[in-house]
Amino acid sequence: MRRTLRTTVIAVPLAGIVGIALNCSTTGSGTYVAPGSGSSSGAGEGSNSGAGGNSSGPAASGGGSSSGNQSGSGGSSSGTDVGVSGNGSSSSGGSGSGPSSSGNTGSSGGASSSSSGSSDAGSSGVSDGGTGSSSSGSGWSSGSGGSSSSSGGGGDAGAVSVATIFGNKNSYGESVQNSFILFPCYMQNQQDCITFQAACPNQDPTLPMEQQGFTTHEYFNLGGTPGTMYSATFTVHGVSEAKYYMSGVRFSGLGDPPNPYAPEGIDTFYTGGTPVNVENYNIYKITVWNAAAPGTDAGPGGTGTEVQHYYLNSFPQTSIPYEYHETFPISWTHQIPVPGGGIVEYSTADRNCRAVDNCGPGFRTTPCTGANTSINIPSDPTVMIPMTYMGQQVSSLNLITGATQPYHSQSFHITVTAVTPM
Repeated sequence: MRRTLRTTVIAVPLAGIVGIALNCSTTGSGTYVAPGSGSSSGAGEGSNSGAGGNSSGPAASGGGSSSGNQSGSGGSSSGTDVGVSGNGSSSSGGSGSGPSSSGNTGSSGGASSSSSGSSDAGSSGVSDGGTGSSSSGSGWSSGSGGSSSSSGGGGDAGAVSVATIFGNKNSYGESVQNSFILFPCYMQNQQDCITFQAACPNQDPTLPMEQQGFTTHEYFNLGGTPGTMYSATFTVHGVSEAKYYMSGVRFSGLGDPPNPYAPEGIDTFYTGGTPVNVENYNIYKITVWNAAAPGTDAGPGGTGTEVQHYYLNSFPQTSIPYEYHETFPISWTHQIPVPGGGIVEYSTADRNCRAVDNCGPGFRTTPCTGANTSINIPSDPTVMIPMTYMGQQVSSLNLITGATQPYHSQSFHITVTAVTPM
């Protein structure tokens, strides 16, 4: 069933999109299955297809004692452990013929210890990277100089950054740190873009909605320390059709947005839940996974248990039909917890292999021509569409404008701008 044209359409002029695998299915991380060729047919986006529906802080212990063995009197000193992230302790101590001081461990929270030594000023070194060790020389003659060394361990603690957690690139050379979700537009058909070049797959109505039609998945392995949770700042700017979700939490509430076409974009962040199984509008989703435990069967992309999932394009289900023949500017920033060594998945589902084209604000029944004004990704004025995406030339995916803005049909630019241990 196709919705009829609503009597009132809000129209506001607009100034003016990491990655999905443009394939029907994947068998694992970075596996690409090319779409078929030919023509695509099916109902438009307005068709009705169903009923609605820590990290623990570091321990700091320091302080070593020094006693004169042959001459002089021993001094004592204590060290501090800054330990921004990770678990660790610092201890120093030793006996000798002069004051012995322990060094400070840096921001790693790694373990640092000093051995006994007898220098007049035998000091332990500074450890800055993960689990490190520091030692002072040993000897028994008064006034001999002690030696000091330090080494950084292999952990990321103390060097936590967006790059260390989200900079790992997959087989397509893409990382969560600065990524895209780009939907194809092989040809225009009225208000829609055709997104799959063959008969639309997975047309089994008994499948969950997220498994019907043209589905895509991409997986990214995270850095960080396994067992440590990190709070990451995700920013998403894009142009997308609307989708209703239920049984989760919509951050901006269930009321109508004051201006759904706001040029700066609106907040469409949704935590948990499932899509409402009505209409054919597309699903965009980020899922955070733990890595599979050793010795267990890993899921697609090496995933283990789910931490949480989030939808990118939620709209409230009110008397105004947002699931309609139109796209909206989207822009939001939210904190998402991720596990060290875990996996982030981007997934999409397009039940009828059509996506509403980026035709600017308002309801559309014709292609983006004439008075229809496509828009650039909002709140992201310098972003450039990548030339290649998921191993393909973007110009072969978007036959309307290629790798230039405004992009057709729908797009998201995803960045992570900050990360801290929890």
